[in-house]
Amino acid sequence: MTQPSLVAAIKASLPLGRIRSISTTVVDQGMVSAGTFVANIVLARSVLPRDYGVFVLSYSVINFCTELQNALLLEPMMVFGPAKRKEAQAGYLGAVAKLQAVFMMALALLVWLGCLAWYLSGRAGPALGTVAMMGFGVLGIQAREFTRKAFYTALAPEAALRNDALYLVVLLAGLWVTAATGHLSGATTFAVMAVAGLLTSVIGLARAGVRWTRDPTAQRAAVLSHWAYGRWMIGVTAARWSANELYFFVAAIFVGTAGTGALKAVQNVFAPVAMFVTGLGNLFLPVASRLAQDPSITRLNRFSLAVGALLAPMVTAYVIAVMLGSEQVFGVLYKGQYEEFAYLLPLLGIGQVLVAAFQGPALGLRALDRPRAVFFITTISASVTVLAVVPLTARWGLAGAVSAMLLSLLVGSPLWAMHYLRAARERTASVRPI
Repeated sequence: MTQPSLVAAIKASLPLGRIRSISTTVVDQGMVSAGTFVANIVLARSVLPRDYGVFVLSYSVINFCTELQNALLLEPMMVFGPAKRKEAQAGYLGAVAKLQAVFMMALALLVWLGCLAWYLSGRAGPALGTVAMMGFGVLGIQAREFTRKAFYTALAPEAALRNDALYLVVLLAGLWVTAATGHLSGATTFAVMAVAGLLTSVIGLARAGVRWTRDPTAQRAAVLSHWAYGRWMIGVTAARWSANELYFFVAAIFVGTAGTGALKAVQNVFAPVAMFVTGLGNLFLPVASRLAQDPSITRLNRFSLAVGALLAPMVTAYVIAVMLGSEQVFGVLYKGQYEEFAYLLPLLGIGQVLVAAFQGPALGLRALDRPRAVFFITTISASVTVLAVVPLTARWGLAGAVSAMLLSLLVGSPLWAMHYLRAARERTASVRPI
């Protein structure tokens, strides 16, 4: 299946309105990701590597909190909410909004209690301020994500896009003011994120008409349904976070927070690729799901192959261009800082190519509704990271940390293809006439 065939498959599988809705969602996700990317680049340019490393570790904790939020609140909301009638949906969203407020306040309180214990221990350093402000960052980012997904639940992605555009404007304006006045730091970056997230959340929820419910029955029903749906995903959350974030903390242990900052700075170079692949994945998954409904598996097989055939060469070209022009890349992004860590680019680049090349089978497996296989592959990949990252980082420093991540992808990527082929064969056998 060629690139024009991919476009034809998308048009044939989804009505124009659905394509528009999905495209809006992709742009919205890209806008939020772009804000985080800009914040990282601006901060990495402006502060010492060790201070940027503290920010990276703190933001990694926020990512874990966001994974928990997705498992217990957002994903169940997007499953249960759209099926409800408009009147019932308003009460349901109000109940979940109250749960979200309690949840994020509890997380922030845990952060601040940890900071208090750290301060009382007498061993707190300059990093304490950044970690303490992370608590406010949790509030802003969780509020932003809840508001965005509430709009999706109400089937209003255009409203989510407008609200997140406002978030991006407030975020960039805040970063510009703090940088221009010489106050940019990890702590102030979290403060700006908190203000942008909370402000636009209040505006967005008011526009959406979401109000806290006062019905204890509805509140109890929301608690029970969300816990029943999300509790089993907590383990998946931990595994996914370990695969994507654990090496930052291990790097900090063996090479210090400056090493963590350097690792993230190099990883930022590939952030546009990650956003591009994730965005296309969000667009392609509904297409694959529609193709999976065909009596024959042939079109889904072709589509899955075509996705990898399209993405892998494009990502490979990006990786090669970045490697060849590394001096210019680090000059533009970081004013020449971190250029001595350009040796990490090939290892990180190979990982990006693997993700792109096996995106098709990964989408196909989800389209064929194989959650157990997805859980198995995710867990195996995370286990490889957990087992390999400490000895490899202890032996080779940052190169070892990245090697552990690459080893995880080398093990997990072929599993996507193997399990997809198995699922396709089972599907073919199940529809074969007797």
